[in-house]
Amino acid sequence: MRFNLKLMLLLFLTAIISCTHPTDLKTQLVGKWRISEMKIQMLDQMEQMGQMQVQMMKDSIGKTTDTSQIRHLQAQLNDMQKSLDTFHLQQDSSKNSSVWEFKQDGSFTEAEPSQTKNGTWSVDTKKNMLYTKIDNENDSVLIKFENDLLTLQFDSLNYMSLAKIKS
Repeated sequence: MRFNLKLMLLLFLTAIISCTHPTDLKTQLVGKWRISEMKIQMLDQMEQMGQMQVQMMKDSIGKTTDTSQIRHLQAQLNDMQKSLDTFHLQQDSSKNSSVWEFKQDGSFTEAEPSQTKNGTWSVDTKKNMLYTKIDNENDSVLIKFENDLLTLQFDSLNYMSLAKIKS
């Protein structure tokens, strides 16, 4: 009798937990999301290249004694620094302003600072794959949920984490 009571209590608690914490990927995905973290190798490499070019330009200025050459190099350095600053501003703007909304009916909207895209989505719950279609272009990505954080794993090096926007 005592064993049955424990078993019933365990089943009851499991039922309550599963009702209050949805494990269905589709249910978890519905809502608005904002980028919280992004690791894209190509963007990282572009930034590293820009930083290296800035450093090389600074080194060249430090070794040059010709004032006209220094002015020319300084102008190039200023342009490179402005480009790097613009790159950072664009990344920050994209990160802070982009909102993805997945709707219950399978449609979604990706609102970025410069444009808004509409499409459809579906999930393969067995493979943890998100499938999207925008402008007749199909895409798929491995997804993982941790609390209210959705991670889109593009490949072994590149991912984007989205935080759910509380209504």
